[in-house]
Amino acid sequence: GAESNITYEFGRFGTAAVFNGSSSDIEINKLVFGTGDGTADVFTISLWFNTTTNNGVLAGTRGNSSSQGFALWLLSDGTIRYDEANATGSIDTLITTNTYDDGNWHNVVVTRNANNQATLYVDGSVQVATKTISTPLTSHTNNLFIGRYTGGSLHYDGTIDQVRIFQ
Repeated sequence: GAESNITYEFGRFGTAAVFNGSSSDIEINKLVFGTGDGTADVFTISLWFNTTTNNGVLAGTRGNSSSQGFALWLLSDGTIRYDEANATGSIDTLITTNTYDDGNWHNVVVTRNANNQATLYVDGSVQVATKTISTPLTSHTNNLFIGRYTGGSLHYDGTIDQVRIFQ
């Protein structure tokens, strides 16, 4: 993908991207989620992150407005949130109770299946049990951004490694 203001350092596995919290991001074409064939809501995203700062988007296709897509982010209290918005702006969320802004490497995984269910895992354990998404997305309005919202805000400050998307 296209990157902006990214530096690299030793990460969890080899080299990782370092995001500066103000202008860093990586943009990947939304077609990574398919071509609009109705399976946009069936995917798994996995990434490793390490930070001591909170309140930044790790990855997502949803902007600040009600655009269709998802966002996976670290909230201001250090918890992880996955939210998903459909074309009408309805949003479903999954939020962990544990915090992860501790300067250690953490693996976060979100799975979305064909039954409109999402599960949030951190470090190999279910952190938010499977939840049925009441108003699932049907396509991704925006490209995938790593390190910020598609609208250009909530830049992540920390390191991200091994982003993987499965569909």
